[in-house]
Amino acid sequence: MRPASDLQLRSVQVRYLHPDGQEGRCPLEAAAEVAFENCGAIRRFPHRADQSHTPSTHWSSTTNRMIDCESYLESVWMTLLDFDPEVSGFSSQPMQLLGVDDRGTWKATPDLFVRRLDGSATVMEVKNPSRLADARVKATAERVRACCAVAGWGYELVGEPPGRQRTINVLTLAGYRREMVGVSNYRTQLLALADKRCRWGSW
Repeated sequence: MRPASDLQLRSVQVRYLHPDGQEGRCPLEAAAEVAFENCGAIRRFPHRADQSHTPSTHWSSTTNRMIDCESYLESVWMTLLDFDPEVSGFSSQPMQLLGVDDRGTWKATPDLFVRRLDGSATVMEVKNPSRLADARVKATAERVRACCAVAGWGYELVGEPPGRQRTINVLTLAGYRREMVGVSNYRTQLLALADKRCRWGSW
């Protein structure tokens, strides 16, 4: 991998959406000041009858909101993030990087932005395992990784999550973490009643 200076990263601009939907833009050097974990997706995900991936929305138990995702594999990684106790928030494709280097003009839209409890952040690119060795994927990963180094973020290029059985278990348990519709205002009372019934043995 070439040094970050060879990629002319000082010219990189970061495009993003504020939580209220307004577009923002800043130089890469100032990107660390933006809470990308609270931003919406910077682009719309295409829906076509013949496409191979499956765009959808993911309910996050970490952020208690729906987050758009471009593929089933992305939704799996989001579910794993929801079970990571060190993760405080994450978002899907919240930024677009635009730059120029010795290979020409380029842009990249990383898949996931992850914020952790200690304030650190990681950008994740989620790719079909069969594409991890693709030349275009590797070229984009090189640029985005270098940008992340400037912003002070970690970077991960991932395919299938490690540990198939663990992933299956997490996906199974995830359904039981979702809020029950219409009862959030009565949570305290319901839990108190359930506790009384358990102690009285009246189930």
